[in-house]
Amino acid sequence: MIDRRRLATAGLTLAVAFGTGYLMQNGGSVAARLAGPAEKANPSVSAPAEEAVDEVKAALPELPADIAVPDLGTGRSIIHTRRLAALDSGFQAPVLSDASTPTPFEIACKPVLTANPAPGAMIDVQLTTPCNGNSRITVQHGPLSFADVTDSDGNYSVSVPALQKEAKVDVTFEGGDRISTKALVLTVDGYNRSVLVWDGQPGLHVRAFEFGADYGDAGEVWAGAPRSPEHGVQALGGFLTQLGNPDVLNPELAEVYSFPADRMTKDGVVRMIVEAAVTDQTCGKVVVGNTIEVGADGQMREVALELAMPDCDTAGGFLVLKNLLQDMKIARN
Repeated sequence: MIDRRRLATAGLTLAVAFGTGYLMQNGGSVAARLAGPAEKANPSVSAPAEEAVDEVKAALPELPADIAVPDLGTGRSIIHTRRLAALDSGFQAPVLSDASTPTPFEIACKPVLTANPAPGAMIDVQLTTPCNGNSRITVQHGPLSFADVTDSDGNYSVSVPALQKEAKVDVTFEGGDRISTKALVLTVDGYNRSVLVWDGQPGLHVRAFEFGADYGDAGEVWAGAPRSPEHGVQALGGFLTQLGNPDVLNPELAEVYSFPADRMTKDGVVRMIVEAAVTDQTCGKVVVGNTIEVGADGQMREVALELAMPDCDTAGGFLVLKNLLQDMKIARN
């Protein structure tokens, strides 16, 4: 009778031997099956594939070494500034100002004042102030001052007799703000000038009688026959300039007589007087002002004026002030 345990042992031995031989002959394929899909996803690169990769890399462009780096904003710049300051003791960080930037309204409202020399030793003054239309202004050149008004657009222009070579002109606005400019007037030394400035209503006048002229003669120069600066440029005689606006609040007025002393070809005297009309606006009041006289040598003489006007029962009459302005004595060069 066959022993069953020996048969089982022999069968087990044969199975182990058979399995060992199979693995020895087919180990590679079995390992591949056991490795599964993870190893199949990373196959080794063959030599031809490596050469193709190198060719692609060689075809790609190289970035320049000095390529610009974009600015990342103020915050990043401040960080760089602090780092540079720490590295370099001589580095000066930029100063950041807290001053506000003018608004478009403020820029548009900024007044502009210019002054340029003009024939007859005059100063052409131009004012542009868009936000001060129909506004009272005071124009001042040395001791000469007067009040006027801008137009509806804030523009104003006037010709002022120069009293000095380096002529400064100031314009003061109603609120007290002031703007200034200068002009160089080289011909001012050739003119004699007599100036009358006063506060209040019109009624005061400068009259000049040239070389023996009398009332109504061609040589009489006053507000009714003022002439122009060209008259002086051509050495034909003097001319009168009226300044100020009597219709503004608290008027300030002026009259200036100019004579081209260095251009005249004859000797003589220009007689100067001031007339004050007694009117309903001036009667019984005190007129305050000043006189200014400038010789051809540039010397200036200023005298304060305080004139008590007669009572109103004399309205319609005149006061003649002969010694308020000195006569001009003209001598040929």
